[in-house]
Amino acid sequence: MNDTSTRVKLIIKSKDNEKRFKRIIESMDGFTVDDDSRLKRFPLLIYELETGSPDELTIIKSLLTSGTYGEVFLTARQFNTELLMQIMRMGVKEVFGHPLREKEIRDALFSFQKRKNEPGMRKQEKYGRTIYTMGTKGGVGTTTVAVNTAIMIAEKDKELSVVLVDMNGMFGDMSLFLSLQPSFGWGEILRDMSRVDETFLLNILTQHDSGVYLLSSPGVLNVRTNVTPETMKHVLDLMRKTFDYIVIDGGESLDDTSIEILKNADLVLLATTSRLPDLSNTRKLLDSLKLIDHSSIDKVRIVVNRYLKNDDISLKDAEKALSHKVFWTIPNDYKTAMTSINQGKPLARIAPRAPIVKSFIGFTDALVSNQKKKNITTDNKKGRSIFRIM
Repeated sequence: MNDTSTRVKLIIKSKDNEKRFKRIIESMDGFTVDDDSRLKRFPLLIYELETGSPDELTIIKSLLTSGTYGEVFLTARQFNTELLMQIMRMGVKEVFGHPLREKEIRDALFSFQKRKNEPGMRKQEKYGRTIYTMGTKGGVGTTTVAVNTAIMIAEKDKELSVVLVDMNGMFGDMSLFLSLQPSFGWGEILRDMSRVDETFLLNILTQHDSGVYLLSSPGVLNVRTNVTPETMKHVLDLMRKTFDYIVIDGGESLDDTSIEILKNADLVLLATTSRLPDLSNTRKLLDSLKLIDHSSIDKVRIVVNRYLKNDDISLKDAEKALSHKVFWTIPNDYKTAMTSINQGKPLARIAPRAPIVKSFIGFTDALVSNQKKKNITTDNKKGRSIFRIM
């Protein structure tokens, strides 16, 4: 199957009609019938009405509003004027009577492709901003920073689309932080890379009730090593076209795939604490990043987690030890943070007025402009977005 083919879902009662639809659809370039139950979205559904009863029309209405299907075509033994008016008001684009006429079906599919490709109908081209979150070691709060940053970006502006990517291999626990039970994840991508396009990607993601999507870790030991730099680049390219923000939890890894993400990221959040061993590790990591790609150091923002104002090591001392400015401090609130993790809820839903939440709100405001459309300009020659960070 061509990666660019339009996937058509058939819900047809009559086996003869189902075979006829399938033959016609698959004889046309750019279309394929796909009944993969794992997919959560199809550009086109063709549905056979039995009676046109109110209950059946309610089903059609729910299909049209569910977001699962781009468009819906209907077929039935007969359509009276009243029924036709009802279904057209719902938004059904095409209807086919019986017996099925091949020319009518072909013409309808050609019209569908034309609508899909019209400049006014296509989604505006995105160039999603990639935020790569790294930690100096386990336990410094890398996942907490990534998850709550993504949630607050999405809840700050409902028009923004956000995806979380868990790169922590079998030990990734983003799904636990959000009380999600993903059916799919990295394993599906690596099983057959030739099939991975924007539609496939959307269908294997799990959505949180905040609107944030999650690409979960595989949960098995050997898959992480198969996420090659080439695979990562392909997935990131697709995500940039689909989402406004891609927030990646990279853990503490610094392998070839991590370096690929680092080079392609728009911003790198380096999570640490003000403890001396963590600051020492942070300094080593900063030095390593300079060696890997000197220009990447300009993308780095140091985030000091569990910060205490009266700590033994002051913020000024920490910056001196790092030879790098601290971008943000997140106050130490162990109880709220652990309650959030144990309940699988974002911090803002556990304690909306807590200092740690207020800090994350300010942090998100510093990353995302209040007037995103005014503050994001596109360089058409490069096809990239230029973001004002602060």
